[in-house]
Amino acid sequence: MLNEDELKIFYKDLGWHIKKLRQGQISQDALAQYIGKRYQQIQKYENGTIRTPAHVLWQISKLFKVPVGYFFGDEEQAELASYTESAIRAAREIADMPEDVQEALIRFMEVIKETYQDNEHDKAA
Repeated sequence: MLNEDELKIFYKDLGWHIKKLRQGQISQDALAQYIGKRYQQIQKYENGTIRTPAHVLWQISKLFKVPVGYFFGDEEQAELASYTESAIRAAREIADMPEDVQEALIRFMEVIKETYQDNEHDKAA
């Protein structure tokens, strides 16, 4: 069980993750309206001065399309959640293939990516 000082650190870190996700995308007021709170409440969540309820984290995760685990430092899960359906479908298909075929496909995709980046660079120049 966490003591009071550990809880303060926990909620401050949780608030930092909320703020990091929100900043540059929407205002505190817009987030507050979305979850049915006042912007002062969002400020307090972000500062860690009050405890953020689980249902609020769930609402925020749905808005920003990240897993709830993101708020607890699981950025890898948030990155995985950002993949498109096509990328997920391709990964599933590739996973069923023999490892040597997987490696060949990865090399092929790297060549395609380099060619695409070179073409984009040439267009910009």
